Amino acid sequence: MLVHTKYLLDRESGLFYHGWNFETKSNYGGNFWCRGNSWLTLGIPLFMKIMGDRLPKYVYDYLLEIHVNQVTALIDWRGEDHLWHTIITDKTSYTETSGSAGILAGILTGLNEGLVIEGVTSAFIEESLQAILE
Repeated sequence: MLVHTKYLLDRESGLFYHGWNFETKSNYGGNFWCRGNSWLTLGIPLFMKIMGDRLPKYVYDYLLEIHVNQVTALIDWRGEDHLWHTIITDKTSYTETSGSAGILAGILTGLNEGLVIEGVTSAFIEESLQAILE
């Protein structure tokens, strides 16, 4: 989890890049891939839950901050159809059900673990869920 944040996290946007190339030391064009982001949206709260008290507080706090920042950014990038675009920051790319489902699963997992994030309302959740199910 920490290695992912080291190489893939864009601290300015709160989103995760598609990948990292160690040879060129670059993020493969700087794209924020929906499914890749969803893996972290879901993975971070699951990891925190699984680790529980074994996770040092400073790591917990670090991951919590990353999760909150990512979800906050994702709220702003959700498409008009209540799904996220395959390239999150490119509104001309198609919206993606699988990545959106992963993002919503991560948001709900975080909520179930008590991670409250401003902007995540019951209406927000219901809209995305309905769009995924359609």
